Amino acid sequence: MPYILEVQKMEWNYKSRHVGYMNKVFETIQDACDYYNKFNICMPPLSIKRSLCSNYDPNTYLMYIVREHFNEYLHIVPFEKNNNNNSVSNLSLN
Repeated sequence: MPYILEVQKMEWNYKSRHVGYMNKVFETIQDACDYYNKFNICMPPLSIKRSLCSNYDPNTYLMYIVREHFNEYLHIVPFEKNNNNNSVSNLSLN
């Protein structure tokens, strides 16, 4: 089963809003966790044993969740292709 990262944004009322799915597919849950952890070293790591949902980043208010891939539209730029390591920095989040 392939896996992807869903991107959500934490709103002012502490409810999260779906932003999109990162354009990167992983073979295993652990691959998705390792990828997130590689580019978000200042955040608590994702792991199969701990959590598949990240904390929200206090600077960007973004959080990432490992999901099974079922033909979702993958339009968020992957971390390694974004100069700011902020995968939705160029998207309108309103």
